[in-house]
Amino acid sequence: MSDFYIKKIEIKNFRNFENISFETKEKNVIIGMNDVGKTNLLYAIKLLFSYKFRNIDLLDSDFHKQNTSKPFEIFISIQIFDKEKEEKSDFTEIILSEIGNLRNKENGEQNLLNIKLVGDYQKGISMFWNVSEEITKDDMEEIPSVGVSKNKIDSIFEIFDIPPYNDIEKKFQEITRKIVSNMEIKEKEKEKYIEIENLQNILKENIEELDSVKKIDEEITNSLKKFNVSYETKVATTLGFKKIYDYLKIFTKQDNEDKVYPTAGDGRKKTIQYAMYLYEMEQQNKKIPIILLEEPENHLFLRNQISLSDTLFNSNSFCNIFLSTHSPQLLYKVSNGVNVIRIDKKNSQTTSNSSVYTLSEEYNNLKNVLQKDLSEAIFCKKVLLVEGYSEKILFEYILDKKIKDIERRAEIYILNIIGVGFKSYYDFLKKLNIDVRLKTDNDLKNLSEKNTEINIEISGIKRIAEILEIKVENKFIEFLKDKKINNKKDENISEKKNRIDIAKEIYNFAKGIKVISEFEEQKCYLSEVDFENDLAKVILTDTEEQNKMITFLQRSKWIHLFEEKYYKQIFSEENIEKIVESEYFKCIKDLISDERE
Repeated sequence: MSDFYIKKIEIKNFRNFENISFETKEKNVIIGMNDVGKTNLLYAIKLLFSYKFRNIDLLDSDFHKQNTSKPFEIFISIQIFDKEKEEKSDFTEIILSEIGNLRNKENGEQNLLNIKLVGDYQKGISMFWNVSEEITKDDMEEIPSVGVSKNKIDSIFEIFDIPPYNDIEKKFQEITRKIVSNMEIKEKEKEKYIEIENLQNILKENIEELDSVKKIDEEITNSLKKFNVSYETKVATTLGFKKIYDYLKIFTKQDNEDKVYPTAGDGRKKTIQYAMYLYEMEQQNKKIPIILLEEPENHLFLRNQISLSDTLFNSNSFCNIFLSTHSPQLLYKVSNGVNVIRIDKKNSQTTSNSSVYTLSEEYNNLKNVLQKDLSEAIFCKKVLLVEGYSEKILFEYILDKKIKDIERRAEIYILNIIGVGFKSYYDFLKKLNIDVRLKTDNDLKNLSEKNTEINIEISGIKRIAEILEIKVENKFIEFLKDKKINNKKDENISEKKNRIDIAKEIYNFAKGIKVISEFEEQKCYLSEVDFENDLAKVILTDTEEQNKMITFLQRSKWIHLFEEKYYKQIFSEENIEKIVESEYFKCIKDLISDERE
């Protein structure tokens, strides 16, 4: 990590933000549903770092709930350097050179630059700063002005606000002028310019002598005379030496080919656009770039989004990034240390909350197993963790049928973790303030050969208890002492019961001692036996038919959900309603309920 990065952002009374704060890193990804304030967050950063935005008149809509009687405040704390590092980065040196007098007023090595912007509806914008060993707003002084409309902050930082749309032609013209202006034109090239100018003059004269051009001039002039004006028109060419670079267009060509092709295709255009912005940043050695990207995935195919993800997060070329996105693909190649800032609405109002998670090896290990699903899940409001494809298929079908509001439906995700390792996913999603829950089987394990006090391990119950960090095992010891599972190898099995019957007994006992309700209060749901047994029990009444369905579904798991034998029955409107209302599938009813906070 660089010794320079924005460490904290705090926003009060600005637009939809009543009071929001979060830690930041060198690279930050901002996620959330529509209309939660991602654009407003980026605008707040622009307002603080760019005079172009500060010089725009404040509107009542810039104030929280349009209450202009109360100023808004944008506060940013910047890590200037790491005390443990002997050498300071170029970025740090830029800051230190600009705030030298400010630092000298304090004793010791201060490594934080704190900046505060205050927006007053009547007085406009004022800005303050200090340097300190801690994040603080105490003893701040007004930032000195530089010229008419700028201050010292504008001498240190430069905003690169990269738009979501393709502006390749405009950007190309800007880059062209910058490159040419920095060139030292040699004498030989000056001679070429004169030659081009002469050729232009010859071309200009010949064009204007064409009868067709004269005719255009004549007809327009004749028409103009009808307006009784004292002037006439003259049609002429605009060819000129000064505009020579305006004739340049950017094309592409394949490796090892001479032919050039128009720069078509949104993916290619965006890549070239980013290359030109990168050139600007690399040429910028007097100011520190702050890069803002709003929905960079626009107009990019999935493959191109993944490629962009790799460029942004695994390259040192881009730093000090704040990126808002709706695309899971942009997190495919995300590196350790990238900050995920999740914003959501509070009580369906304009006030937003935030939660922050710094991506670590833990995320990348999880992502390697569930690349696509995990990336998509973190964009949702509610997530249900399930063991396998069968649950995911059925539950998503029910949600699609029961939730007609498209926006509400998009807020819910069924995450198949392909096993029972719930804890890592549960903890990770909780850290992002996602409303997470899980559904797991009532698994049992035979302990008869391990000389333990009991013969059965209540694996499913223990799984939930460990996730919720509660102790429940001791409550089951007396109940389990005489219980044994028929492992089908013993000759004398008269006193033993099969696994399913034991599971049902344990489930009912857990209900009686309030363990199940304790789990469900924290949105963790235990099957009576397993998914297939729960499903058969809900939609069939005959025990024999139940057993047939269970055997059939378990034989090939989710594939058999689509077999004609049971598909129409399971997915019928009547049975879908039974599933939703069943105590064995409370997790679904929980998801369907509209409890927007």
